[in-house]
Amino acid sequence: MEPLDRRTLPVGLPSVFKNRERLLRASRGRPSPRHSPPAYPNSLAYPTTPASLHPLCLWAIGAKEKRTSVQQPGPGASAEVQATAEETMTEVEDTEAKIVAALETVFAADGEQWLSRPFFTGRVKEVLGALGHELGFEVACHTSDYQRATEGECLYDMTWYILDKTKFMDKTKGMLIRQPMVLESEWKPDPTMDIDFQKLVQARADVRVWLFTAANAQEIDNYIARCRDQAQSFAGRQPGDRYVFTGFDFQKKVFAPVQTFRV
Repeated sequence: MEPLDRRTLPVGLPSVFKNRERLLRASRGRPSPRHSPPAYPNSLAYPTTPASLHPLCLWAIGAKEKRTSVQQPGPGASAEVQATAEETMTEVEDTEAKIVAALETVFAADGEQWLSRPFFTGRVKEVLGALGHELGFEVACHTSDYQRATEGECLYDMTWYILDKTKFMDKTKGMLIRQPMVLESEWKPDPTMDIDFQKLVQARADVRVWLFTAANAQEIDNYIARCRDQAQSFAGRQPGDRYVFTGFDFQKKVFAPVQTFRV
């Protein structure tokens, strides 16, 4: 690290040093052992330095770099591992974008038919089931809602999943290795629908989709805020957990804009 020239310090920076001796020590490039800059061994994201500030300035004022919410391989990871991580993230982001686009398209049509619970339940699963198969995933849900379902409903209203068909457990068609999407939906406004959302919070999936109904736009906003709070309060959350929300406004008979959220 180059010695710090006090004449180039940003205005007001010297005040962060407790005394003149520490300032002189810092200017000679020898920070006090008790106040050494933090090390970042195996860090997910190394601190970056704005071009306008000397590295020691950042240390002195206690600047911290906000780490990315998506876990990435460390600097020592092989090129193959890093490439795989980047490819996976790109695929997950693409999957989320396609889910949002499909929902926005279908919600813009069909009008007041959404007031019917059977239509609401069946139409959502029909659209997302077809998208899941288009993306090459297996789809589990009630066949009465989506006739092409690979399997019947399991745990969630709908699940996209991937099996390793070279490995088997008893009475299975392969080992479950990934869930690209899980869906829960609740047509009837009811306080107990919180329980269904909590099923998504504990799910290990790339994208969690939550569709519900509410009396009006304000109630939709209030409920989504509570869902966000629940997702962030869950001790088992992981950085980068993704959610897609939207609610049907009974008052206006339309869907609110689809929202995405990442823990």
